[in-house]
Amino acid sequence: MKKKETSISIFLIVFGILMLALISYLMFNTKLVAFKTPIRFDQSSFGVNQGESFKIKYDSNNKPVIFENKNENIIDIDENGVVTAKEIGTAEVTVCLKDDKKVCDTAKVVVFENKNPITKIIFNHDKEDMFVGNSIVLDVKVEPSNASSKKLTWESNNPEVAYISDGIVYAKSLGTATITAKSGDVSASLVVNVVTEKTINVKFLVQDKKAINKDSYTVNCTINQDNKECNIQPPSFTVNKGYEVVGFSLTPNNSIINVPKNEKINIKNDINYYIVTRNIKPINASFIIQNDTANIVGSNTRCYFYNGSDSCEVSAPSLIGKNGNRVLGWNTDKDAHEASIKEGDVIKVKEGIKYYSITEKDVTITYNENVDIPNVNTKATRLSFNSNKYSKCTSYNGEGCYITWIPVVYSPGNVIHGFSLTKNGLCIPILQTKFKDDTTLYARIHNDLDGKNVSGYEVAYDGQIGTINVEVEKGVPVKDSIAFVNYLESLYKDHPELFYYNGKIVLLTNEKYMEYNDLNSAGITWTDDYGFFSTIYIRYLDQELQENRFLGTTTHELGHAYNNKYNQIFGKHISRQDDVKALYNKYVKYPNNTRPLSDYAYNDKELNEFVSEALLETYRVEKMIKYDIEPYRSEKASPQVTEDIMETINKYLMEGNKYFKEVGLLK
Repeated sequence: MKKKETSISIFLIVFGILMLALISYLMFNTKLVAFKTPIRFDQSSFGVNQGESFKIKYDSNNKPVIFENKNENIIDIDENGVVTAKEIGTAEVTVCLKDDKKVCDTAKVVVFENKNPITKIIFNHDKEDMFVGNSIVLDVKVEPSNASSKKLTWESNNPEVAYISDGIVYAKSLGTATITAKSGDVSASLVVNVVTEKTINVKFLVQDKKAINKDSYTVNCTINQDNKECNIQPPSFTVNKGYEVVGFSLTPNNSIINVPKNEKINIKNDINYYIVTRNIKPINASFIIQNDTANIVGSNTRCYFYNGSDSCEVSAPSLIGKNGNRVLGWNTDKDAHEASIKEGDVIKVKEGIKYYSITEKDVTITYNENVDIPNVNTKATRLSFNSNKYSKCTSYNGEGCYITWIPVVYSPGNVIHGFSLTKNGLCIPILQTKFKDDTTLYARIHNDLDGKNVSGYEVAYDGQIGTINVEVEKGVPVKDSIAFVNYLESLYKDHPELFYYNGKIVLLTNEKYMEYNDLNSAGITWTDDYGFFSTIYIRYLDQELQENRFLGTTTHELGHAYNNKYNQIFGKHISRQDDVKALYNKYVKYPNNTRPLSDYAYNDKELNEFVSEALLETYRVEKMIKYDIEPYRSEKASPQVTEDIMETINKYLMEGNKYFKEVGLLK
C-alpha cells in the first residue's frame, strides 16, 4: 500500500513540474508577441547604383525620426530618408526617434558601380510657358537608351513659381523658374515661364514630298489665363497632280486621321500635326483566278498609297472552289502548290504585283480492259494491275497532273500497244500527259510491230514474274521452256528491279521470231513510241548450236527494257549517264581482244548495247561467284568483266530497287 502511494506522489510532482514549464513558456512567448521594436529598418542592408536615389524604408510606428549618415563621401540622405548614391562603397545609416535619440536602428547602404550610366539628358525644347494652376509632364530623353537606370532626380531653383515632382511641373505664381534633371554628374535644364498669356505654335509637318514640295507649315495663335485654347483653321496646301490631302494625324506615317482636312482644330498647347496625303486614284489589287478553278467572294480589294508609301493594305478575298477544286489561298507565284497568303489575311499590296489563286484537285485515272470491242485485235484479254485499276495524282491550279505508274496491260499471243482515250482511239503518251479531270483510259492491243503486221501465236506457257508477263510459244521443247522460266525466276530472285515494267517477255520459235524480226539476231526489245510499254522477244534455235545462248540474250534484252524504265523514273537513260559514257570511252579505245565485254557491246558505238552487254557479263560473273556455275555462254567468250563496270551497273540497279521499294512494289 505504501509503495502505491509513493508512486502517486512521484507522478503528481512530475506533472506539476511540466505544468509550470508550460505556463512559463506561454507567458514568455506572450510577452514576445506583445513586444514590438519602437523603430527599425525594413532590412539590414540596401543596394543602389552610383548616381541613383531611393527612399530608404523603415518603421517607426508613425513617430518622427532623424537620420544620421556616417559616410557623407559615399551617400547623401535628406530629412525624408531619400538616399543619393555618390561614390562606390559601403555606408552606414542610422535612424532614431526624434524624441528619444537612444532608440535607433542601423543599416548598411552598398553603392554599386553603374556599368551603363546616363551620359546625356535631353529636353525636347529649352523653354516652357505655363499658366498659374497648370501642370505639365516634361518630355525628356536620356542617352544611351539602354542605360542601366533611367531614373532622374529633379529640382527647381524657384519652387514658389514652379515646383517639380517626378517629372511633373506645377505652376504656382507668375515668374520664372529653372527646372533641372540630374543623374550622377550629368544634368540638363529648361526654363519655365509662368505667364498670363502665351503663343501656341501649331506645325503641320509634310511627310510625302511626292505630294507636297515643302518641309512644313506653321500656324500661331495666342491664349491667356482666362481663354486657354484657340480655334484655328488649317492652312491651304499646294498638292502635286495625282495626290490629295485627306486630313491630319498626331503620329507620323499613319493613315489614321485625327482631324479631317476641312475641320477647325482646338489647340491648348504647342502641337505637331502630320499631313496625311494619298493618291487620288486608288490601287486595284490584282487577284487572279487560275483556269476557272474558283470564284471570288465579294470583297474590297482597292486601297490607297498614303504618305508617299509604295504599298497599301487590303484583305485577301475569300474563294469558293469550283469544278472539284479545293481552295488553298493565294500566292504571288502562279505555279505554287502552297498558299503563302490565306483568305482574309491583311496584306501589303504594291502596284503591278499579281496574286494568284492556289487550288488543288484529286484526279483519278480509271483503266478499262476494253473487252467489249468485237475485233479481237483491239482488246486485251487480261489486265494485270499492280494494286488496283486506278492511278491518282493531284492537279494544282487547274494545270493538270502527271501520273507516275500505269498498270500492266496483257494479251497472250498479241502485241501490246497501250491505252487510248476512247475505245477505238489512238494510244496516248500516258506518262507525258497532264490530266485535269477524272479520266477513263481503254486498253488497246494491235498485232502491229513497227508498222509491220504480224500474226498472233499460240501460247504454251503463260505466267508472271514481278509485273512482267512471261510467255513461251507452243513448239519450244518443254525442257527448254522450263529452263527459260527457271532462269527468269533465278534472275528475279537476284535482281527483282529488272522485272518491273509494263509489258512481257516471250520465247518464240525460230519461225515465228523471223516473222517478228527478220534480222539475224538473237533477241529484240520493242518499245512503244512513248517508251513505256516494252515487249521482249527471244529467238529459240537448236539448243546444241546455241549452247544456252538464249538465256544470256534474255538478260541482255532485259537490260534494254530496264534502261527505258530508268529513264521513265529518273528522267535520263542509264546509257546517257556521264559515268557510263566515261566507261564506254575508256574501253572502246582498247584493241578488240582486250575489251572487257564482247565485241557486240562496241558495235556502231551503241551505248545502249554497251549497257545491256555490261549487265549480261556482270550477272554472269555474279552467278559464277555465288553459285559456282556457268549459267550460259556469251555471244563470244569474254575476258573477266572489270570491277568499275560491275560497280557502275550495280549502282543503277540498286537505284531502281530502292525506287520500287519506295512505291511499295518490293519489300
